[in-house]
Amino acid sequence: MKMRISILVVAALMLTLTACSRNSDHKLDGAISALAKKDYAGALAIIQPLAKDGNAKAQYNLGKMYLDGTGVDRNATEAAKWYRLAADQGNMDAQYGLGKLYDNGEGVTKSDEEAVKWLKKAGEQGQVDAQLSLGNKYLSGQGVPQSYDETAKWFKLAADQGNGNSQSNLGVLYAMGNGVPRNDVEAYKWWEIAVARGYEGAKGNQEALSKRMTETQIAEAKKLAAAWKPASAVKK
Repeated sequence: MKMRISILVVAALMLTLTACSRNSDHKLDGAISALAKKDYAGALAIIQPLAKDGNAKAQYNLGKMYLDGTGVDRNATEAAKWYRLAADQGNMDAQYGLGKLYDNGEGVTKSDEEAVKWLKKAGEQGQVDAQLSLGNKYLSGQGVPQSYDETAKWFKLAADQGNGNSQSNLGVLYAMGNGVPRNDVEAYKWWEIAVARGYEGAKGNQEALSKRMTETQIAEAKKLAAAWKPASAVKK
């Protein structure tokens, strides 16, 4: 009997927590809508209490409001505080935001190592901007040992999600054989995809590369590009 009562109590508690979570999400949706309408006071009135109650999405959005100076005076230190609270709960956008604050030395002491730490946490969850940033860091060796293999890995993850900058960069790696086997078809393909998605900077690379490619290779690359579809964010 006692065990049955305990099970019922736990079930009731779980239902209560689920209902509270849904209510918080509903309120937060209203706040996001208010932000889109530039009703910053209305958004802040919703987001701030939720953030103080520990809602990670609200904490991230409050941090962004402080960073952007929307509805509050711009304060990078406050932004870092709220980003960290959300990041510690696993919010990937907050992890990316905190990484960039460390990268730029805004609201925190500049630290390449801390920047990479938080960018990796975000990138491993599929945060595309973090993946692009990590690719650039491994390319330049900023805060990490320079590595074309790691550069290619992170650019590929972001490129697969449709990031035009990463697609263009990945094309360069394939054209030069850095971090990946040299492959003109793959290089042209990624530049074709990037151009189709509005990244015009890849056109010049395509034109230069086409001079050493056969018509058959170019046709194959265009066929592969036409068949390409972006992947959803997947944890790696």
